[in-house]
Amino acid sequence: MTEKITMTKQFELAENEDIILDNQSFVSETLNLTEVSNLRLKNVEFTNCKFTGVSFYRNDWENIIFTSCDFSNASLDNGSLTNATFKMCKMVGVKFDNIFLHKNNFDDTTLRYGSFYECKLKQCEFTSCDFTFASVAQTSLQKTRFAESEFVETNFPQTSLKDIDFRTCVLEGILVTNDDLKGAIVSSSQASELAKLLGIIIK
Repeated sequence: MTEKITMTKQFELAENEDIILDNQSFVSETLNLTEVSNLRLKNVEFTNCKFTGVSFYRNDWENIIFTSCDFSNASLDNGSLTNATFKMCKMVGVKFDNIFLHKNNFDDTTLRYGSFYECKLKQCEFTSCDFTFASVAQTSLQKTRFAESEFVETNFPQTSLKDIDFRTCVLEGILVTNDDLKGAIVSSSQASELAKLLGIIIK
């Protein structure tokens, strides 16, 4: 009987031989690497896998599904992620830095204390996600949608929220400038709360 090659070993082989890791599935595995760079993934599914603390650099991933995976304190830098789905994932303290996220779906995923810095998000959807104490800095949110998500003391430095619809979301104590908030879509109750944060007195 042929012994199954572990996820860690397959990542190492794909990275070292510069090949695309394609049409694979991994269940209940832990990535035992601290750094992964220039890894290309396509049509891969991960279920209950752990990537905690791993640094991913210049990776190109397409058509990937992550279900109940743990990316806590991991970082994804200077790469691209297209048509990926994150379902019920734990991404506490995750760092996205200068990465292109295109047509990705985040569903019931925890992003507490996470950060997006100089990222470009295009046609992404976040549903039932937790952005408590997260930071979205100098990031483009093009045609990106948030639904039933929580933004508690979330920071948006130099990130335009124009055309972003927050009406089904929780907004509490977010940090944002008047200029960056301009054009955001909020409910009347949210508008009253935001006015207080911006020092506006409504009588």
